[in-house]
Amino acid sequence: MKRIFLFAVVFLFIATVVAILFLNPTPRKRQPITIPTPIPVQPIVKPTTLKLLTTAPPEDPLDRRLPIQQIAFVFNEPVSPGGFFYSIDPFVETIVRQEDSSYTIILSAKGVWTEGTTTISILPTTQSTKGNRLNLTYKYKLLTGYPKNIHPDNQGY
Repeated sequence: MKRIFLFAVVFLFIATVVAILFLNPTPRKRQPITIPTPIPVQPIVKPTTLKLLTTAPPEDPLDRRLPIQQIAFVFNEPVSPGGFFYSIDPFVETIVRQEDSSYTIILSAKGVWTEGTTTISILPTTQSTKGNRLNLTYKYKLLTGYPKNIHPDNQGY
């Protein structure tokens, strides 16, 4: 009898396992492992602006220059004479040319600068050959005049 009982228990156990495995109405599905997709980082590109780096001669309100003085404007990007916009007060006809370096614009009076202080405003519409603009107005003051005292021996000192 022990054998029949043991056989019945083992049979019921095996039947239960088979029933659970094969007769389950909702089969288990394995959930796929989700791996987060990295988001590509776009580099932040700052729009560059055109900048005036230096002027020659340097602006000095006390340093009197000859009225034939040329002024060089050096930018951080190439600028063509056609992209260089400016105003002059008091008005003087000028010539604009590019130096050997495409980064430098030379401004000179067609005749002479008016004696006294001349203000040259480089306008924000000035544009580099790359299409970047100044976005600011730069003012440059030039003090011009002729020498007051000339030494009798005409050496100028």
